[in-house]
Amino acid sequence: MAQSRSHAAGPSGMPSDPDAPRRPKPKTTPKWLDAWSDPMANVDATSELMDVADLAGDGEWRLVMCSAAERKIKVWANARLVSEQSLPDEPVAMRCFYAVQNDGGARKPSVAVAAANCVYIFRSGASSADGTSDRLRPYYKFTLPSLPVEPRETEVWRRLGNDSMAVGDAFAELAEARDAGAALTERTLAFLAIEDATTESGTDADSNSRRPGDASDRTSRARARFARAHGASGPPTRPTSVTALGVIKHDGDDPDAVSRLIFCTEHGQVHVLSADARAVQVTHQLPSAVSFVAVTTGSRAEGKHFIACACRDGRVYVARDGAVDDALTIDLEAPACGLATVGGNVVLVACADDTAHAYALADHARETDGEQIIAGQKVYALYFPSSVAATTTFDVDRRRRLERVAFSLRGGEIRVFNGARLVASLETDANDPCVGMRFGRFGREENALVTVAANGGVATRIMPRRADLTSGDDAGSAASAAGAAAVPLAVPKKTKLYVEQTAREREFGREMHVAFQKDLCRLRLNTARARVASARDGGGRGGGGGGDRVRLDASVRGLGPGFKVVVSAVNVGPTPLLNVSLLFVAEPREVYETARGHQTFAALLPGTPRTCEVGVSCADPGLAAGASGVVRVYLCDPRSAVPVVSAVVRMPVPEYYE
Repeated sequence: MAQSRSHAAGPSGMPSDPDAPRRPKPKTTPKWLDAWSDPMANVDATSELMDVADLAGDGEWRLVMCSAAERKIKVWANARLVSEQSLPDEPVAMRCFYAVQNDGGARKPSVAVAAANCVYIFRSGASSADGTSDRLRPYYKFTLPSLPVEPRETEVWRRLGNDSMAVGDAFAELAEARDAGAALTERTLAFLAIEDATTESGTDADSNSRRPGDASDRTSRARARFARAHGASGPPTRPTSVTALGVIKHDGDDPDAVSRLIFCTEHGQVHVLSADARAVQVTHQLPSAVSFVAVTTGSRAEGKHFIACACRDGRVYVARDGAVDDALTIDLEAPACGLATVGGNVVLVACADDTAHAYALADHARETDGEQIIAGQKVYALYFPSSVAATTTFDVDRRRRLERVAFSLRGGEIRVFNGARLVASLETDANDPCVGMRFGRFGREENALVTVAANGGVATRIMPRRADLTSGDDAGSAASAAGAAAVPLAVPKKTKLYVEQTAREREFGREMHVAFQKDLCRLRLNTARARVASARDGGGRGGGGGGDRVRLDASVRGLGPGFKVVVSAVNVGPTPLLNVSLLFVAEPREVYETARGHQTFAALLPGTPRTCEVGVSCADPGLAAGASGVVRVYLCDPRSAVPVVSAVVRMPVPEYYE
């Protein structure tokens, strides 16, 4: 179909009048531009193992990623892999930070990699032939401080080392400490596990041919060998491992601002390093291991910041002003799978139940409507069609700073949110979802999104400078909602009856309230009386049986003067009834007589009917037609003083007599 034009066109589609003005085509700025991709990069990295930094200090930002499977640090410059650095252990987190100010020269960041119980710090090496330095070189190794060891455990191993304590006595004392709940080292736990290991190894096919004392001898020899091997190696230690890394910026939001490194441990410790990244300055103790950490600055003028830690116990703990705020503990509905901070006073937690919840870190007023938000209050929630695989913060630096949060879904989609509003989305391969992403500068571009797929592929997309991150994909629906809100509601006019009722309520308001309260009290009294009468008579379902529910059905068979009353009892409750009895009472007693007075059931199982038959005879041949009697049936539970349920059976007039 030919495009519409503001002038006439010839048969060939060319305008017949070249001088006629052309109508400009509407331009829509795309949200993303594909820069480059490498599906064969083979990188095993999550969002915690990705970052961007100006390693050479030349304004050319590099992509730094740690591949957990290969145990390597890889650096990309533009679309080229420029360097690789091996690691001694599998990395769990990586961050780039600026430790201290340099006197002269280009400022270069440091790269911190957490692996096992160490944090390895790398810096770029000497300049290459083209004047750049892309290769990372080891600069400093920070080892986490060991956890305190039980004094009794240290004393036992010291005495084992100088042969002043028997192995059996040492084993008994360490086992007693373990049973008392003491935190023991790995060496002691391995020593205490020798008993179970030797016992299991002795249960083979020819165990019957061994003597009874062989197992205990093997256990004693194994313990002695272990004590000789480890007793002389010094006192035991309790090392820990790093689980997450974070960075605190103090001077400003500039990319090269001086910052301090934060690392969290498996035992719930949060360490804040000094400015030179050589010593621990502050340590916070949390009750559980930290999975994710996010840092935001409250007031740089006062040096205040928030450290939000999502722990494995399903809670988010916040440390501010140098201490953990016990009053600001957030309980999550599901385990956390991502954490991000927005605006300096809001933390956004992605959960495993396909949701994300935003909580306030400090008291502030909402920008849209000015509503006052209290610290710890839930601000909003996001719901996704699939689980969240990765989370990152969009820090867009334009004429004004914009902070957005992006979520990568395992269903093959990346969503960017401005608060609770969706502002951008990106479709990915559903069979190869994005498991890690990082937003920031890359090369000479200010706003680039780097993603890592599940199969190891790396892709980079650039956000245009004119991309709109305020209105979002739902701008049309929001505008229509705002237009609908501007239309006044069709409120009906006030009728004469409404005006009269309003005047009456205004004049006799007190009397109407008193009358309402009297009626309400009377209703409550009648209800209580009916409940007491029902409990006393045993009528209704579960009347006095402690919450038991039994259905009782009764029928009469025969023409007289001998009748048969058939009673069926069904337990419709969730729990069985034990040792219940059916009682039969005939009235009047001088006219009707029952063959037996009761029937006992050992158990009434839920949903299983039990049937009972009892004979009733009429002793008065001249009984009038309207003077028939009744037989009352009661189901009694020995645990209750009132019947569980009751029934009344009206007896018919006998038609025949013997």
